[in-house]
Amino acid sequence: MCNASAHFLRKYLITIIFLNLCNKSIHVILKK
Repeated sequence: MCNASAHFLRKYLITIIFLNLCNKSIHVILKK
């Protein structure tokens, strides 16, 4: 159970970071 929650948290963090990077690149593209 502990292992599963750690895996879920890692997946969640990766998703957040990925979305954050996408947002930044979208802002850069829109500014051009």
